[in-house]
Order: sequence, then C-alpha cells, then structure tokens
Amino acid sequence: MIRDEKSLVLVANCGRLIRAYLRQVLSLEERDVVCLPTVQDSISATKRQAIDLILVDVDSCSSTDDRRWVELIVAADQRNIPTIVMSSLSTAEHKAFWLNKGAADFISKPLAKLALLARTESHLRARTRSNSLAATNKELSQKVKQLERLAITDGLTGLYNHRFFQERLKAELRRARRHGTQLSLAMCDIDHFKRVNDVFGHQSGDAVLGSISRVLKDICRASDLPARYGGEEFIVILPETNTKAAYAAVERMRGSIQALEFSDSRNKSFSVTASFGIATLEACMRSPSDLIECVDSGLYMAKQSGRNRTVIYGSQRAGKLGIIE
Repeated sequence: MIRDEKSLVLVANCGRLIRAYLRQVLSLEERDVVCLPTVQDSISATKRQAIDLILVDVDSCSSTDDRRWVELIVAADQRNIPTIVMSSLSTAEHKAFWLNKGAADFISKPLAKLALLARTESHLRARTRSNSLAATNKELSQKVKQLERLAITDGLTGLYNHRFFQERLKAELRRARRHGTQLSLAMCDIDHFKRVNDVFGHQSGDAVLGSISRVLKDICRASDLPARYGGEEFIVILPETNTKAAYAAVERMRGSIQALEFSDSRNKSFSVTASFGIATLEACMRSPSDLIECVDSGLYMAKQSGRNRTVIYGSQRAGKLGIIE
C-alpha cells in the first residue's frame, strides 16, 4: 500500500549553507526535509522516524571516528533506507568506496539543482515501490497463515479438526515409541446432546460446543492437543502422560463442563454433562487406530454405565470404572 503521508528526507552532516540550500531545493508539497548537523543525531533519527531517504555529506570526515560515524549512516541502506553520498571529491576510487559501504547513489558537489531533484525523486519512487511491495507481501503472508490455520481447525469450535488430529496422533505415537515415553488419549462425548438441540435449539447446541471447547483448551497444557473428533465428540492427545495424570486432567475437564450454565433464546436455563474415556499406549497397540479403538471402548463403557463419568480402558475388566488407586 502506497503511503498517503509526505516522504521524509533526512539531510545529515552538512554545513549551514548546504543545509539551507538542500532544504530550499528539496522541500516540496509532498515531501518534508529534516536537517541535522551531526551524524550521531541522524542515526538516532532513523531509529525514531520513518525516514525515506538520507543525504549525507562525507567531506567533513576529518578523523577516524568521523569516518566511522558516516559509514554507519551510509550503511542505513542495508536497513532499506536509501542513502545518497555528497562529496566534492569525485574520483572513481572515492565513489566506489562509498558505494561499497552501502550508499545507494553518489552526487558530486557543487550540487546541480536539476540533477539533485532527479536523483532524489528516483530514489523516493523506488522507496515507495519497495514499501508497497513489502506491505503486499506482509498482507499475503498473513492470508496464507490464516488459510493454513483454517485448514487444520474446526470452524465452529476453534479446536483442531479431525484430519489434523490424526496426523498429530501418528507423530506422537512414533515419538512415544522412539523415546520410550507414555502417551494417553482422552475422548469426550456430550451426554444427550440431541436433546439439547431438539429442546433448546441448534444455536444453544453450538454455544454448548463452543463452551466445552474453551474448557478443554483452558485445562490442556501447551503440549496437549484438543480436537473436535466429530459431532458432539472431542478428543485430546496427552503426550508424556500416564494414566493417573490423564485421569486427573480429564476429571477436571468433566467437572468444569458440569459446572457450565447455559440459557436458550427464551432465557430458559440448562446445563450439560459429558462422558469420557481414557486409554494409555500399551505395547500391544501398534497403530493410532488401536489407541483410538481402546479410548472409544472406554467412552462407550462410560455412557453404558450411567454417563457423566470417566472410564479408563481396561479398568472395566477389573470392575474399577474410572478409579485410580
């Protein structure tokens, strides 16, 4: 996007007469000129203001320190600020020295008005094009990131979608096998969700899904991955988590869901509960589908045994539904 405001030209390290001449020649309706007598002040100005072009006089470099400061301002071109060097010494070696230091251009003194205007206008147009291109690239980059995010998230809940969950589960299973770490999986189903939609309306149902999604995100660690599995089902990958720790986290989720309060369009209040299954990776589970099948079995038992509870896969065989000793 092209700037609407005036271009800003910085004149650095010039004597009083040259500063006055440059201000007179370069100050136009669409351009502001700032004249600073020292290079140190000019460098500070480039950090505070959006400078579009720098003109610097290098004839006053009488010491090594002076030369070092001038070289710093000339190198501003490396920060995408074009710099024009002005000098009464116009040998090829002198020009090459400053161009190699980073100057965008070199103008010999005395400064001819038409040449000075043409050169500065050329660099300002290039600067405007550069700014416009940078703004376009930034906008495109943001759109690409947004599209990438949309491709892996569920539009309603903001959680990761089923496809991304499957990819991450494969990766986490490989990592757990490689490093010998534990991996747990939790699956959640909202109890009697069809009744919520039928009695309170689909908008209320969407509100329930959104609120439960926030509960899962709030309780999950940064390393966990909550996702919408489908419909009213959610699933959470819990890396480096044993059964006991997974059960504790899931019970916090279940209790938080039970504490939620909702109201429909007629201001009628209602609440919901959720059932959870948990499975922890075992040697006999060779693929992600094995782990999913086990956690689904735990969830099925949670619903069959009364809902609003957490069942650990395998615990039903021991008669200890969701109980950790």
